[in-house]
Amino acid sequence: MHFFKKVGEPVLVPPEGYEFMGWTTVSGYSLPDARENLKEALNFIDYEVAKFTPDSSIGRTSRENSFSHASLNTKLLIQAAKIEKIKLVVGDDQRNLRIGIASNFDEDEPEVNGEAVGQLSLAQIIEKTLKERGYRTAIFDFNNIEKVIKELKTKNVDLIFNACEKINNSIQLKPHVAALLDILQLPYTGSSPFALSLCRDKIQSKKLLAYHGIPTPKWDYVYSIDEEVDETLKYPLIVKPSNMDDSFGITNESVVTDKEGLQREIRKIVEQLHCPALIEEYIDGDEYDVPILGNDEDDLQVLPLSRAIFKDMPLGKWHIITNEMKISSQPLTEWGITLQRPPKNIDKKLETLITEIALDTYNILECRDYGRVEIRVGQDGNPYVLELNANPPLVPSSSISDVAQLAGLGYEELLEKIISLAVKRYQQNSSQLI
Repeated sequence: MHFFKKVGEPVLVPPEGYEFMGWTTVSGYSLPDARENLKEALNFIDYEVAKFTPDSSIGRTSRENSFSHASLNTKLLIQAAKIEKIKLVVGDDQRNLRIGIASNFDEDEPEVNGEAVGQLSLAQIIEKTLKERGYRTAIFDFNNIEKVIKELKTKNVDLIFNACEKINNSIQLKPHVAALLDILQLPYTGSSPFALSLCRDKIQSKKLLAYHGIPTPKWDYVYSIDEEVDETLKYPLIVKPSNMDDSFGITNESVVTDKEGLQREIRKIVEQLHCPALIEEYIDGDEYDVPILGNDEDDLQVLPLSRAIFKDMPLGKWHIITNEMKISSQPLTEWGITLQRPPKNIDKKLETLITEIALDTYNILECRDYGRVEIRVGQDGNPYVLELNANPPLVPSSSISDVAQLAGLGYEELLEKIISLAVKRYQQNSSQLI
């Protein structure tokens, strides 16, 4: 077998070209024998080519280097990419906006490295940062819903910076924050209630991504403990809650190697967490965070990638980031996980492919203004989308803030960029205007 193409390379067809993947030769004692050998050999060859479509990002991005953002080209260029530089422009008029900050205050603020990182702290950080830039601000606590509705009606704000994760301490109600703002006809940053709900529902989002040909780990799901799981799935498998954020419910035991372990984890999720279970084939490989800003072709940009490498984790630990790790005060390096921002020595074709698959995921799930796609690269060298985090956390130490800094966007500029993207979106879509 002779494969001329690698993951991430284009295969041109007429009228652009007449390329092919490669070729296979066999031998035999006679022509019929050779034909039988060829038929048998083809059973061992499996590949898939992602067909280019005009509304896809595959083959259409350029990144000057690993520290720069990737931009969509407005015209498709075959075997060449025209580098577009998107400059951040902040007009003085934008700073005259009165910005409300949607948040929810936790009684017990979690700490990382000795610093509070809860929603109250985040709202205060955003408020302080915007005030230093000349904005007038107000914070709204969505854990007191009756009070917040009255305040939203009476306080004179032009746009809401939606940094809220809960209503009445329920994370399941996060999409309802955006829905309430829509009802009150208040413009806001970030994704719509539809996109926030869809991204939280991992089963429905997987169905939609599969329909569009986006590569994800092979999977199945159950709503009850007596449902059958697809027996063609290959162990090890990872069992996840289907509608939780921040790896909630995911532990080292979530990766299972037999049916007994599978049933144990399904029962834990269905009976204890009271939600459906998503079962995926476990992909062992590096994990990439792909932060994206923008809404349309003229302003979409992918910030530098972030890579998590698991090779130094202790024996007996699966290569995953658990909920315990995410909420721990210890950095990931203490758990044997190496973070690279941007990734070192990454193949440029792979970097481009990850970028373009993430862009397609972002667009298919209708994310707005900013988001973060999580992708695993398996041992076969192929990227697999794990999920999209719409409205990801925006603390200064978050991954999106760190890589924005690499691309020349400080924390202040990042917040203003998100505001300007929201303003532009409302200006261009008259149906969203008050």
